[in-house]
Amino acid sequence: MAKEDIVRKFVHIGNIAFEKLVDAAFWNLAGHFKVNFMDLNMEVVLSNILTHLSEIIGSLHKSYSLKVWKLCFEKVIILYIQCLLNSAGKLKIKTIGELADKLVLERDICKATFKVGHSVMEACIKVINDILEFFETSAALTPMSILDLRKINGPGFNINQAKALLNLRVDITSSERSEALNECKQVNN
Repeated sequence: MAKEDIVRKFVHIGNIAFEKLVDAAFWNLAGHFKVNFMDLNMEVVLSNILTHLSEIIGSLHKSYSLKVWKLCFEKVIILYIQCLLNSAGKLKIKTIGELADKLVLERDICKATFKVGHSVMEACIKVINDILEFFETSAALTPMSILDLRKINGPGFNINQAKALLNLRVDITSSERSEALNECKQVNN
């Protein structure tokens, strides 16, 4: 077996171990994201994550610990956005500003918490920034904004997620939301 093959296998095993490590950490912590989005307290969630992972990460080589932080950050953002979308029909918000303020505050908390490079940071929080941009879009341009989100996020962004995001737009009427959703459905067909 060539030296390159051995190195590749070792790196592959290492990556799997990191993913398992982060998955194990989230085994208990994912429950924090199974609440109404407005009740989610990211400071508490991140504090629990840090407590749980600090022992493990502290014993790793720096380059490996950075990989674990990156995987952890990615998982937090995925769970955070899932929580937002799952809560879409149940949120008791009066203005889109309330929701946008929470997203900005918690995005900034995440940025301050995770010790990752600038490019990793920007890649991880991009989805939050994209949603914030969607909230600022006028009612007339909402369908185009949703289609842009679809292009950016790929096939994982489906009509159910578009509907959830539209339900968050309390600043536009129900008929405007329905019209935007119908336009998105027509483009997807």
